[in-house]
Amino acid sequence: MKIHPRFFIATWAGLLLSLSMLQAQVLSDKAEISLLTGSAGDELYSTFGHSAIRVKDPEKGLDLVYNYGTFDFNTPHFYAKFLRGKLDYMLSLQKFSRFKLGFIYENRSINELILNLDSAEKQQVFDFLKNNYLPKNRYYHYDFFFDNCSTRIRDLFQTVLGKKLQYRYPAEWSVHPLTFRQLLDLCLIRKPWSDFGIDIIIGLPADRLASPREYMFLPVFTEQVFRLSTRTDEKGHQKPFVKLEREILPLQHDLHPVTGIFPMQASWIFLIVIVLLTALGYYLRVPLVTIDAIVFTGVGLIGWLIVFLWFFTDHQATKDNLNILWALPLHIPFIYFVLNKHPHKVWHLWLGLSILLVTVVLFFWWGLSQQLHPAIIPILLALELRLLVLLITRYVNPTPPEKIEAKLAAAAAK
Repeated sequence: MKIHPRFFIATWAGLLLSLSMLQAQVLSDKAEISLLTGSAGDELYSTFGHSAIRVKDPEKGLDLVYNYGTFDFNTPHFYAKFLRGKLDYMLSLQKFSRFKLGFIYENRSINELILNLDSAEKQQVFDFLKNNYLPKNRYYHYDFFFDNCSTRIRDLFQTVLGKKLQYRYPAEWSVHPLTFRQLLDLCLIRKPWSDFGIDIIIGLPADRLASPREYMFLPVFTEQVFRLSTRTDEKGHQKPFVKLEREILPLQHDLHPVTGIFPMQASWIFLIVIVLLTALGYYLRVPLVTIDAIVFTGVGLIGWLIVFLWFFTDHQATKDNLNILWALPLHIPFIYFVLNKHPHKVWHLWLGLSILLVTVVLFFWWGLSQQLHPAIIPILLALELRLLVLLITRYVNPTPPEKIEAKLAAAAAK
């Protein structure tokens, strides 16, 4: 998961560590390798929690955190690469005290699972991390679902320990599997607007059922799997993968309560406003061209955002997005025809297509292969209403332009 730069972009901090720490150093028998799991916070970047690896050796004076969830702000064209999904993330190294300080500042807890490894295995994990931290190895192409700070740790231990490590998964994950989108929803309960926005921009790839192993893209599930997993020792005996669990940092105070208007409430208010304005326009016998321009411009901008994320970025989760069926990018250029007194014939084609698509989405809502956010339903009803009004007033029962002008003038005078 992405980590805020104020505390977790620690490239410079790693350079301040003595070179002796990064050389071929042998851990003592008192060394510990542990999984650190940071809780979610109030900010969007901390919504999904965080995973990192701690290497602690009191005899050698080591207490380090290897963190796969960071990136370099000095990357050329940083913002362009970030938006297009081309920004490489990296493994960073920092002292545990600094890592902990960031979580204290953001009121996030840290839980630690000390792993049940023998001396040789601890050394292998440490050597793997040191090799991964070399400048030529530390960068990787981030993918939210399949290659992040949590999946890197999952794969690291599987690579180092091989068949000696048996990941165990809760039976529920196989009996009643969830999609990637549903797994995200579990983390977004306290952030309804983030949930709404994410549901609009991610497409069909998020609606595939996740395998138990793929659940581990979220830190909370990686921690859960580690608790259940086992390892085989030299004598062939199975032992728990986790030797000890401890809470390093509790929450300093309760998270802020979820307040304000939720997306569903806001969308129903939007529908009610559109219905009332439409009724007012009918009563005054005037078209609501300004309202239509605002509504269709907003929907069209959403459509262009979907197009950009779908076709012009490397974000896999934003491909094949069925929200494009109602958020048509062409709504923006066709605003001209809404404002024009004598619309071109192509206007009728756009109008008919728009009505058809919105109707299809509403009618087949529960049968779509992509789960759309329920707050979209009132928005679709509002769109359908305005599209039908445009169809009636401009095509079925058009009003002459001079009468429209007279009615507008009369309404302004009142």
